[in-house]
Amino acid sequence: MASTSSRSSSTSEPSTSTPLSASISGLHAASKEEDNAGAGAEACDSRTPSPTIRFRGIVSNTNDSFTMLSNYRCPIIGHEVMEERARFTVYKLRIDNLATGECWFVFRRYTDFVRLYNRLKTDFPDVELPLPRKRWFGDNFNPRFIQERTMGLQEFIDCMFKKEQLQLSMALREFFCLDDPPTAADGIDESRAALEALMDTLQQARLELVEKELMLHTMKEALDQTTLENEQLKQRLSNCSQCSKTEV
Repeated sequence: MASTSSRSSSTSEPSTSTPLSASISGLHAASKEEDNAGAGAEACDSRTPSPTIRFRGIVSNTNDSFTMLSNYRCPIIGHEVMEERARFTVYKLRIDNLATGECWFVFRRYTDFVRLYNRLKTDFPDVELPLPRKRWFGDNFNPRFIQERTMGLQEFIDCMFKKEQLQLSMALREFFCLDDPPTAADGIDESRAALEALMDTLQQARLELVEKELMLHTMKEALDQTTLENEQLKQRLSNCSQCSKTEV
């Protein structure tokens, strides 16, 4: 399964124009997998985890590289509406580790945030978190709605990173890959899988285009034939009318 995260070792501001299509492959499978493994686990569990002790949603990290939430920044820097099988919006998050200067990217859907919220409420029932509500009516892909939801999710993220109770939350740290950031190799594998998926989609689109062109050609021939027959019928009717006048 293709990872939905990518990493950068540069401390400079990453380009916000990085295409989100690199995460199309595997998003649907990841969504199903998260139901069992928890939000965000698909991006981190495929690699060797750091030494930890986990119980009741709490992770006691024994690795010296453990970084507190206050040292992270996680802006949502983009989104894209995907239409692979089913239509959905993917949000691009950049995680900055201020302690090490590293940054990486994760790609999450709104449903991923909902799963994370539910796990946090189970593990930390007293913690209040402002998750944007699900929209039951209206167009979920309206640009204004997406902008408002992005702002709401950003507030949700900022609130989580300020909660001291969540410092050792296993669900949160896995969701953002804080203790096991994706490597460059993960990004290469992800890009290769995404490229293959896009090539397959392009090939399928070309085949459909050829089929539609053939269909249009057939319809045009049928229309031309019908037009010709109508003209011939009009000519016959005209000749018949002239014959009747001559006989009279």
